[in-house]
Amino acid sequence: MTLDVIKTGSKGNSYILKDETFLLLEAGVSLSTVKKHIDFQLEKVEGMLVTHEHLDHFKYVKQYADAGITVCSAKETFTEYHHCYRHVNFNTVNNLGAYKFIPFRVLHDARNPFGFFINHKNCGNVAFITDVKKCFTKFENLDYIIVEANYCDIIIEKNVRSNVIKPFLHNRIINSHMSINETVEWILTNDLKNVKKIFLIHLSDKNSNAEEFVAKVKKATGIECIAPESGSFEINKNPF
Repeated sequence: MTLDVIKTGSKGNSYILKDETFLLLEAGVSLSTVKKHIDFQLEKVEGMLVTHEHLDHFKYVKQYADAGITVCSAKETFTEYHHCYRHVNFNTVNNLGAYKFIPFRVLHDARNPFGFFINHKNCGNVAFITDVKKCFTKFENLDYIIVEANYCDIIIEKNVRSNVIKPFLHNRIINSHMSINETVEWILTNDLKNVKKIFLIHLSDKNSNAEEFVAKVKKATGIECIAPESGSFEINKNPF
């Protein structure tokens, strides 16, 4: 089984869990782009999970719904849309074919943002968390973590002083996204004994350093960590 990272960051987000069937995560890139990554096998797509309504995660959602894909998110995410999407509620177990998932609330500047706890027999338990200032949920028996590490405090403060970013953007970022230190702090609140790999996503183009972020997570957890911009990565429950 694989996690395919199609795109991650403020310019668009799209991920795929791929086994015999597929689960799409986020609608921040076009359906035509995703089709190429699944060899145009739309019939194998079990559904799509969307965390919130910001366009880098939601922009192309209508394309997926029009193609007959079940799109799941909070009711508030779809306020401006009239297609028949599937609303999911906090802390309830849901099924999309071979994939089970539980939505959990996070803090972000969106209507009702969620993270998702996902289970599949071949990858085990996966926590998917992006665009979040705070995650209130702690997990046991995780196999993989996919989590945002958006910025570094030192880098973003330097960028404000150098006028690389404006103060209003700085304020928005630090109040709606997790820094690498906050990400590490949250990771360490979880049961990590079975975690095989940690994926860092949604790194800021200007306010992050992927190599340093990965090293910090590895040092804090002792677990393999990567910060992929794109690519396909094995996520097997029993990789050895």
